Amino acid sequence: MNISYLLIGGNEGDRSVNLSIAREHITRMAGRIRRTSSIFETAPWGKADQPDFFNQALEIETTLDAGTLMKVLLNIEERMGRQRSGKYGPRIIDIDILFFNDAIVREAGLTIPHPEVANRRFVLAPMEEIAPSFMHPVLRRTIRELLAACPDPLAVRKTGDKRMKYHFITLEGNIGAGKTTLAHLLSKHYNARLILEQFADNPFLPKFYENPGQYAFPLELFFMAERYKQLKELVHTGDLFQTVTMSDYLFTKCLLFAKVNLPEQEFRLYQKLFEIIHSQLVQPDILIYLHAPVSKLQENIRKRNRSYEQAIPDEYLFNIQETYTHYIRQHNIRTIFIDVSNADFLGDQRHLQVVVDALERDLGEGQHYFTLP
Repeated sequence: MNISYLLIGGNEGDRSVNLSIAREHITRMAGRIRRTSSIFETAPWGKADQPDFFNQALEIETTLDAGTLMKVLLNIEERMGRQRSGKYGPRIIDIDILFFNDAIVREAGLTIPHPEVANRRFVLAPMEEIAPSFMHPVLRRTIRELLAACPDPLAVRKTGDKRMKYHFITLEGNIGAGKTTLAHLLSKHYNARLILEQFADNPFLPKFYENPGQYAFPLELFFMAERYKQLKELVHTGDLFQTVTMSDYLFTKCLLFAKVNLPEQEFRLYQKLFEIIHSQLVQPDILIYLHAPVSKLQENIRKRNRSYEQAIPDEYLFNIQETYTHYIRQHNIRTIFIDVSNADFLGDQRHLQVVVDALERDLGEGQHYFTLP
């Protein structure tokens, strides 16, 4: 995989919508967007008699080489109606490659790093928000250092249009932790596309709780196939006005539940199938993990009153809990870890706000613990 930093911008039409459409095209045609800056507004450079520009920096992960990426981005501009009317003129969309890994490219029609990065505040301000420590491979100075020394006199200001830093957010937790409720609330808050696990469609689920030894393997195979089918569509489909996707399950839960439910030989076979499939899927940018004691889980399970769940033993829930937390810590996944012992996301707005505030912070890898009031 290659990591590239792009700047998207424009000053014609609905500028915010055009940036949203450009991000969707980039996701479909160029690669996964890992981070986005806020949207910044600035006066036009070079020709003053035109509307102000909206600009945004993106960090993308792509399998394309630099030359192919540039061709794809030019194609996106053309699809969106870009008309080239001369240098510094108005445009519906402009997409520039700022950096491509640490590469230095000098070819006809392609120069990387972009030659004007250090001289444009509207480039450096959004870049500094998502990659302040990135080192310019030619100038050998960080983005933060370049911004501090930038000679550009044009003011840059955030538009106030908050953009979610993460494009694929996954919620996880034990049975009865409240994942689906919170996923609904967050998807509404962020106007996100929502992917919910269709557990009720698994015909082996009631049978598994009656006879785990006989039905565990077909149960887990069915879950894996259904989850794969749902998440695979993320690569091919999207909504131009919904750039955030929210799911109430992590695909890796296939492996975690199988580890608890299957005997050793069946688990090894299942693991081989999982590894083949897992590599084909888009991975979440951040995980929200809801943790509750087993007594709270059992209370929630009783309240939702699904007949086949009422006899789940405490030991089973405890084993699932331990498997989740061990996996998250072992793999150092970027995780918002929330104790939901007293959670009331539907009735107490403060509880939802804790999660929203956490998502809008700049969180590094590893686990970040938050408590509810």
